[in-house]
Amino acid sequence: MTHKKEKKKKKKKKKKMMMMLNIRSSCRSFSARRSRRTRREGMELVLVRYQCFVSNTLNTT
Repeated sequence: MTHKKEKKKKKKKKKKMMMMLNIRSSCRSFSARRSRRTRREGMELVLVRYQCFVSNTLNTT
């Protein structure tokens, strides 16, 4: 029973993180495409998203 509960909790946390990533990302489709990969690629994803954010802010201002 406890093991099942832990598994459920983990799933919820992942969903929350994914939601946060989707909200924060300027280019949503790109992040959604890459979000199902490993952690190492996730770090690259963060860098790419940051670049996207910077470029978007520069374009708007």
